Amino acid sequence: MRWEKAAPAAIIAFMALYPVSAQSTPPGNPVSIENFTSGVEIPQEEGYEVSDFEFGQYKVNSLFKAIPIKSHGTPGTTGTLLIKVNNEEALAELKQKSLSVEDLKIGVVMHKEAWNCHLLGGWISIGCNKRREIPFTLNNSDPCQAVTRIIYLALGDKMTKEMELQGDSHAPITLDQAFSILLADKAEDYIRTKLSPIARENQCFKEFALYKWLRNEEIEGYEPTDYSLHEGLRSVLRGIASALGGMKMERYYFQIEIIGYADQTQFQKPHPLSKTETNITTWNSPFAVYYTGCRENHLLLKMKAVTIGLDEKSMNPVDSEINDNCELGATRAFIAATYLKNMLGTYNIDYRYGTGGMIETDDRSKDYLNRKVEIRVIAKSAQGRLRARTIRLITN
Repeated sequence: MRWEKAAPAAIIAFMALYPVSAQSTPPGNPVSIENFTSGVEIPQEEGYEVSDFEFGQYKVNSLFKAIPIKSHGTPGTTGTLLIKVNNEEALAELKQKSLSVEDLKIGVVMHKEAWNCHLLGGWISIGCNKRREIPFTLNNSDPCQAVTRIIYLALGDKMTKEMELQGDSHAPITLDQAFSILLADKAEDYIRTKLSPIARENQCFKEFALYKWLRNEEIEGYEPTDYSLHEGLRSVLRGIASALGGMKMERYYFQIEIIGYADQTQFQKPHPLSKTETNITTWNSPFAVYYTGCRENHLLLKMKAVTIGLDEKSMNPVDSEINDNCELGATRAFIAATYLKNMLGTYNIDYRYGTGGMIETDDRSKDYLNRKVEIRVIAKSAQGRLRARTIRLITN
């Protein structure tokens, strides 16, 4: 689900700020994220109605609702609103987005209709808007969630800083080896210094795909001819989507290129191509995979992989069956690109994908490292400068 953009910071700063009165909680004290299921109480001044819910840089109107539970008494007195998530799916989405938002506060923006609120297009609007903030905490009983948040925040911070660097260098910045070590170090430092011995032995770490990927451990992933979106790759893509989604999209035009690869396993028979095997439930565009620049497992003339648009056709379609590693790489890339598109949408983003065919190595025991996709994010700023960084996702 794509979130709408929040109001510009200059306008938000123009609003008066008031403390929050949380349900059974002193003003300003954080509540548990789970409290949004039953609801959190905030005061409501007479004449003001909720206009927006904000979280970080985004409006989250689709996740929340405001229910009046106490009416106003005499003129000028305060009523009470119950702020709730719409359903369990909304709470799950809030939890997911919370992994990449540093300041965990829901902003409730209230608007009052008055004579000055529409003058000069609303720029003279003193007293028309008020904002109350509800700080909250995540579930401390899930240490893997806390570690995931450390990783996502570090990823978002790194990408944001790189995007905002000035200069004219067009060279891509590789974030795979050195950066994954940095993230792993941050995660391991948190585990070592912040978690209790009991928490460090939590069962979740045995199935923590993102953490294992950063440490370059062998995790459950692609089988030799498999193209389904497994949890290891899915968790990494969610982190990338969260990092990009937290940026000011109006400042950049992004191009996301995804290249799929395969190991040296030769196809003994065609592998059926089916939506049901992708592990993607939502398809807003045709399930049609194409590729170019690759034939019979290998790139043509040792050239670089060629990408095409996600909705673009080329001379080589992958029909109802996958016949070689060129087609397998293209299918893996297409599915990963579709998953990112479902999370990020298409505003100022162009998605491209391609195949790198088969990677040949002498050590067949490391074949699982070659069953992967590579993601390249290129950002063009409003000033026309290019920023490119490459993230190679090792998935087995």
